[in-house]
Amino acid sequence: MTERTPRSPSRWIKPLAVLVVGIVAVGAGAVYVMTATPRNAGDSPTYAKASRAPCAGDAAQLARMGPKATGQVAAMLVDGTPRHMPDLKFQDASGKTLSLADFRGKTVLFNMWATWCAPCRAEMPSLDKLQAEEGSERFQVVAVSVDTNGKDKPKNFFASLGLKNLALHTDPSGNLFSTMQSIGRGVGLPTSIIIDPRGCEIGYMPGPADWSSPEAKALIEAALPSGSEG
Repeated sequence: MTERTPRSPSRWIKPLAVLVVGIVAVGAGAVYVMTATPRNAGDSPTYAKASRAPCAGDAAQLARMGPKATGQVAAMLVDGTPRHMPDLKFQDASGKTLSLADFRGKTVLFNMWATWCAPCRAEMPSLDKLQAEEGSERFQVVAVSVDTNGKDKPKNFFASLGLKNLALHTDPSGNLFSTMQSIGRGVGLPTSIIIDPRGCEIGYMPGPADWSSPEAKALIEAALPSGSEG
């Protein structure tokens, strides 16, 4: 009797790896678009300065936020130590250069997205609604497109979804995305970071969420400085 040689499993390894690395399930049926991270990004000076150096934060605020990372925002990572963020630069709709420093004094939900990112398309209306309902002198959603082919696509994207409350911010240079990668925060799209009024990262979410959900609003409320007035 002739023995049959078992088929090598190697032909399945690559497709399986692509499937696992290419998409990660987040929330109810959404996917997170993964991108390549630069080699040795963790060894870069930017990473060491921006992601490792602690900020003077509000311990009570972080304690409030942790339990609020549930439901639609369960993927939000709340570190016990706030981290310095680099002064990311991008443009407004008129082409004027802005940076995170321009939003100092506010709690910011910073969101990085692209027109070709399907999960971003699903998420953006909820960010628009969050800005409409929670935007104030204390809080703002700052969503930045990382498309590198000009402003027309992001502008048309906003129009196609009927987004009226979010300001259009873009970075056609691609520098913002590479800087985010250098601090370990550009693994995929969409990516959201909660930044306190001092400019410190106090929460990080890799992947989409329903930002109009009660859980998201409760998380944002908890992220506001204690004692702040509406």
